[in-house]
Amino acid sequence: MIKVLSTFICYLLSILLSHSQVEHAEILSKTDSIKAYYNSETYEVINYINGKEYKHYHLHNQSNPYFQEAQGSGNVYYNGNSFKNLNLIYDINLDELIAIPSEFAFQNTHIALNKTCIDSFDLKINHQTYKLIHLRNINSQFKSLSNGYYEIAHKGKHKLLIQYTCSIIKPEGHTVYEPIENKYILVNGEYYNINYKRKLLTLFPEDKKRIKKQYRRLQITYKNMTTPQLVELVKFTETL
Repeated sequence: MIKVLSTFICYLLSILLSHSQVEHAEILSKTDSIKAYYNSETYEVINYINGKEYKHYHLHNQSNPYFQEAQGSGNVYYNGNSFKNLNLIYDINLDELIAIPSEFAFQNTHIALNKTCIDSFDLKINHQTYKLIHLRNINSQFKSLSNGYYEIAHKGKHKLLIQYTCSIIKPEGHTVYEPIENKYILVNGEYYNINYKRKLLTLFPEDKKRIKKQYRRLQITYKNMTTPQLVELVKFTETL
């Protein structure tokens, strides 16, 4: 009788222990689900917020060092991940990308994103989208380029990159940020600066006359050419 009772008690304990293990497993499963939801819906969304707080160093009623002098919106490609529809500012004086996280909008917080983690970004300002890549650890053959952000203005045979920066002048005590565009064209595996017309013509010594003729059709000085006009001229060089 005692043996039967002992067996029965062991049976009950095994059932209770089994239920306990199932409940524990269910709790762990639910915990893992909550963690997974947090990671997918929250953590990854703000994972790009890695950097230092950006302090405005210009007076609001004066010139600013922003690309196109405006705030925009766009996507950031960061450590192989994409973060979309962000409020962004590109400071061309510091060559820094600034994010205004909507999660901290009530604090009006601006973050200078960790540049080492940024692969590229798209920036939409005034209905125009600019695509910029982050060049780093540049191959020695690209000796004319330095680390930093460059707009990909044209992706053809003669790729066209534009680096944005600025000069600082202080007339009558006011600080003015004058935008500068450094233009580079890829020819025979090397990038060359083409800020001046003569630099472009030097790259195509046998076709100078044809390029000049095409250029005159634009009826504008080389210095005042817009990026789309320069792209058209670069496309023409690809047909030579």
